[in-house]
Amino acid sequence: MINEKEKQFVRTLEKEAESAEKSEGVMIKDLPPGQILAIKTKNSTYRIIVLNSAEGLVQLSGGNTEKITGQKEVEATVSGSTWGGSAMKAGFLGVGMSIEFALGKGRIMTTSPVKKISVVIYTPVSDKVH
Repeated sequence: MINEKEKQFVRTLEKEAESAEKSEGVMIKDLPPGQILAIKTKNSTYRIIVLNSAEGLVQLSGGNTEKITGQKEVEATVSGSTWGGSAMKAGFLGVGMSIEFALGKGRIMTTSPVKKISVVIYTPVSDKVH
């Protein structure tokens, strides 16, 4: 039998899942390689260039990137977005949510809540040499 505390936990998770489904944003897997986005958060601005959308791999700059890694730009993996708890919408870049990036070597960076996501430019990536 489920006690009242467990019922509250389930309701909270259901509410977070419903909010994430209704969130404005984009799945990283739906973006083409070469897509550049500007992400304005409460405290910073980030730039990401999609390198491999299927794997969530991006080139990340701005915000606390240099402070955390010592480099202005790094390859990172988009883990997903969260409302601040432990529940995450994997691979999602969500407005109103914080984005979590895996920076390698066990380092994780979480943004402040996203205010706006803008498409900067799209430059198709090609393997062909002209």
